[in-house]
Amino acid sequence: MLDYVDLIKDIKQTEGLQDRAVIVVGGSYGGMLATWLRIKYPQWFQGAFAASAPILSFDGYINPYAWNNIATEDFFKADDRCPITIESGFARLENLKDSPSYYSKIQEIFNLCSVPTDPTDIQTLIDALQSAFGMMVMVDYPYASDFVAPLPAWPVNYACEQAANAVRNNKVSSFASVYGIAAAGNVYFNYDGSSECLDLSANQDGGIDQNGWNILYCNEIPQPFASEPLVSMFPSYEWDEQGNTDWCKYTYELNPQYNWVFNTYGGKNQTKDFAKLSNVLFSNGVIDPWHSGGVLTAPNPNVVSLYIEDSAHHLDLRSPNAADPASVTAARETEMATIAGWIDQYQNTSFVEKAFENATDACS
Repeated sequence: MLDYVDLIKDIKQTEGLQDRAVIVVGGSYGGMLATWLRIKYPQWFQGAFAASAPILSFDGYINPYAWNNIATEDFFKADDRCPITIESGFARLENLKDSPSYYSKIQEIFNLCSVPTDPTDIQTLIDALQSAFGMMVMVDYPYASDFVAPLPAWPVNYACEQAANAVRNNKVSSFASVYGIAAAGNVYFNYDGSSECLDLSANQDGGIDQNGWNILYCNEIPQPFASEPLVSMFPSYEWDEQGNTDWCKYTYELNPQYNWVFNTYGGKNQTKDFAKLSNVLFSNGVIDPWHSGGVLTAPNPNVVSLYIEDSAHHLDLRSPNAADPASVTAARETEMATIAGWIDQYQNTSFVEKAFENATDACS
């Protein structure tokens, strides 16, 4: 964050822009940074637009089940049978972990590049599927995109269609749910058909190196996650803070600071902590699981909060598209008008002079 301060300071000095407003904009983690820059350095940043910024997704505030429950609900909206197929597929794979005689069948169904050799390989497949479905929910955009992987428009709907077709075509097989979850996952793994087979040893996160985020997660921004039995379509597990700490210590030699964000920037009690916050615009998408940790209600009249229907992860920050829902187009208009108001407020001399006169009158 201090790097941004130094950068803005240098640009203002070298370009003669000392009297110009600076608006910081970011989505997801970038939106978190945008918010915190406005909180920490308001003299340098006159406004912040934070899209899909989960600044509240920390221990003591967030429900650890929320993310996976929202993701499941998004799949349910696409097809109420879809989460059942995916949940059953996960359960079947879990049951087959210790049955090597079925590993070649799993290779065939998922078109794996090699036959699994032990339960660890099956767990790697389960983990890859969980990541794939989570990513599809995040980028459930109304048009084809390649933000994290080549995907069709509304990929969640498309994945559920593929799952339903696969189950229908294999309904007499005891592996019907496995065919279903494989077809849904393949939308993420190989929608464009460019891969001859699924290589579980390769990065399945669109080329993103997760170590960068994991190091942040294991240091200042550890976020609790869990999967609720009978509610989430994902394999169930509980939030284990000590287990998470042990993993971070073992993997990165880092000790997570679970209270760091709230202690540093506030947010655990929004009404009090953000009572004086101004010129911040939060936007969150209804179908984006990260809204579980977002600011959905403005804590005071000087903050704007938009909760956008039919919007996935920071869709409003992407370039306008003819397929955009009307809700997203309307949100962008509000965002532009709000930011223009901040800039005018800071750069309008008459406004500054009037504020000074009012302050002088009050003192006299």
